Amino acid sequence: MCARKAQMLLFGLIAICLGIMALILGGQTTVLRCTRPEPSRVVCVKQVKWLGAVPVREETVEDVRRAVVDEHISGVHRKRSYRVELISSQGNVPLTAYYSTPYWQYEETAAQINAYLKSDAEDTFEIREGNALLAILPGGGLIVAGLVLIFQKGRRG
Repeated sequence: MCARKAQMLLFGLIAICLGIMALILGGQTTVLRCTRPEPSRVVCVKQVKWLGAVPVREETVEDVRRAVVDEHISGVHRKRSYRVELISSQGNVPLTAYYSTPYWQYEETAAQINAYLKSDAEDTFEIREGNALLAILPGGGLIVAGLVLIFQKGRRG
């Protein structure tokens, strides 16, 4: 009986830790705001927010020239994942800290940024990357499941 309680406690703690990691890592959204202080120069401010509301960090990217989709290949199965990077006078600046799928989503984001960079008509541009809801649901679910495992009453069987 005691071994089963310890096992449930361990699984509950693991589920809670995984849920918290999902919320921390997946709950970030990036807001990119670009302006033209001069007609031939674009400056972007990249703000990372947790759960779409809490500012985590902010970075100014000077002289943005274009956006590209960067590919990362990992693992034995050579899994491909992607992210958007801004090519600027500072070098390559990733829009997000993580790589993900699908490719078309990142290709679309890069195309929108590049369309702004090529356009002379628009003064400002804003785009969001990431969806905090995609982290809240599984992360919150894992935390609740972990709590249930930890606090469930011992059953006699």
